[in-house]
Amino acid sequence: MPVSQAGVASSLVSTFRQTGSALGVAVIGAVLASRIDVGAYTAAARPAWWIIAGCGLTVLIVGQLTNTRRAQRTAQRTSHGLRRAFAKPQQRSASLTAHSRPTAHR
Repeated sequence: MPVSQAGVASSLVSTFRQTGSALGVAVIGAVLASRIDVGAYTAAARPAWWIIAGCGLTVLIVGQLTNTRRAQRTAQRTSHGLRRAFAKPQQRSASLTAHSRPTAHR
């Protein structure tokens, strides 16, 4: 994601998080409401807990699949690029000068 579109990415993440939360509450509420009788809340809640557990397991699996070495290298590269892009002009020129000089090995 280019630095110029970081705000768009942030707003999309926030929107999807809020939409997911609203849908989750709606689905669990619908499951509970469809199965509830007077005094049978415990039995009605059982399918809702299975849905929540399934969603949690899905998040764990997706997290494991997307947390590869390649993803970690990409995150580090992006972090380094963002630090350089948002560095003050003096720091940026010093950083460029430091990287262009040969280093002495001790």
